[in-house]
Amino acid sequence: MTSTNFELVQLDDVDLIKFTREQNGSAWRGSLTPEQYIERESVLGKSKMATKDDNKLLVFMLRDKSDTSKRLCSIELLIRKSWVYKYVDNAVQRKSVLSGCIGGVFTYPEHRGKGYAAIMVDELVHLAKSKLLGPDGFVFLYSEVGEYYTRNGFKSFAVPLVKVPIGDHTSSPPIKFDHIYELLHYKQFEEILDIHNSQFNAKLAQLTATDFKSRVALDPTVDIVDWFHLRAKFISSKLFYKDNFENLSNLSYDQILEKFHKIDPDIFGIKSTSDGKFVGGIIWTYDWSLNEETNTYENKATILKIIVDEKVHVDDITKDLILKMKLYLESENTHECLKIINQFVLWESEVSEEVLSWLTGNLNATRNHENGSRSAILMNNDSDDKDLKDGNLIWEGNDKLPWF
Repeated sequence: MTSTNFELVQLDDVDLIKFTREQNGSAWRGSLTPEQYIERESVLGKSKMATKDDNKLLVFMLRDKSDTSKRLCSIELLIRKSWVYKYVDNAVQRKSVLSGCIGGVFTYPEHRGKGYAAIMVDELVHLAKSKLLGPDGFVFLYSEVGEYYTRNGFKSFAVPLVKVPIGDHTSSPPIKFDHIYELLHYKQFEEILDIHNSQFNAKLAQLTATDFKSRVALDPTVDIVDWFHLRAKFISSKLFYKDNFENLSNLSYDQILEKFHKIDPDIFGIKSTSDGKFVGGIIWTYDWSLNEETNTYENKATILKIIVDEKVHVDDITKDLILKMKLYLESENTHECLKIINQFVLWESEVSEEVLSWLTGNLNATRNHENGSRSAILMNNDSDDKDLKDGNLIWEGNDKLPWF
């Protein structure tokens, strides 16, 4: 059996796309019903992260060429603006490229064990390199099956998780700063992401100029944060507002936003200022999922990004923001969806070793939890991919924010 026996086709037919999600929903629907999961994917597909400018969410299916009615497996590719930094002619050059995040890799049960998924990923990578992204872009994914994708040429960069219980007593008082703290509501994150984008760009340019190593990163826009919050709002609408929401698939994006402004959760972050100037901010999202092995709900907040003005003591401000987030989550009791949040989670790559030690010593955090989303990347250009695997090209921002 060779890949020439199969064809990868992009799906535009609504019913076929729905079919792929009926299939993979069994793996990723969490607490939602199969119908709600299909509806959620339709709603998320209307977000700016999936539709704005060069952003596209594409769905593909692998079929047998000899019998095109035989549906074998499906896959999705989220295309977004990204950056490549290189040191060329004694200067750092930043180039805008496209990246593609692979998701929804799912072989239909009756066709498993025959290597179809590996063929499908290879076909999509080839298509991404040749047509969809261009030679200077890159493809990445989040594996739930360990090192499976190394067979397709991906390099794994797994990042462990930190878990912090909600409601546990903290053994150290809040750090004292003469700052003003502001809770950030739904759709209030454009300013803070603009600050992060500028700071992130300057940092990567400086690092590249220092060690002469190339770097790649996703362009960290507010549209990504909005996608996470849209996802949380949708799940909440189905679990906690069951009688108030019709099928949202038939509504426009703006109509959906109007409805979601009226429900919890509403607070997704905290901003710190001093003398009217930005000092730092923390952004999170929520998820409610059923662990079918233990039949218990794992309700959590996940930190998406911590942004601190690098002219201040970054670690101290980071600790304070995390503590303010914890205190908010412990005191918030206005709605059932927040009452049952029992932990928050962050990727270890988000903070320094000093902050990680503080989390375990003061907030009863536990470290080195296996990340169910193992990140892996593949450069489109063979020379860049060799640099990646040799350690001469670095993937920056390998944290929760680019996740799909």
